[in-house]
Amino acid sequence: MIALERTHYLVDDRERRTRRPRAYILRTETDASRGPHNVAVFSNGRGVGYLPVPAAQEMQPLLDRIGGSAIVNGAGMKTGSIRLWVDLPTPRSIRAFLPTR
Repeated sequence: MIALERTHYLVDDRERRTRRPRAYILRTETDASRGPHNVAVFSNGRGVGYLPVPAAQEMQPLLDRIGGSAIVNGAGMKTGSIRLWVDLPTPRSIRAFLPTR
């Protein structure tokens, strides 16, 4: 599980109580003003943050090779936290979707 960064979205009390399964969309972005590796995270059609730089550096090239986006499980928040967390697939599991050359 990894905490999202660069987000203004905070989890409210209602969301902390529900603990429903979540799905997030990871999408690569080409906005160089945030650096060369950007992976934005979306939930319910709105941007909720970005992967931290080390995770984005690893995921962005792989996501680009599978079309630039992927749906992943959302971990929601940790108990007592107001930050969103996401379950990232391993690079190996993403490579399984890549076409063989």
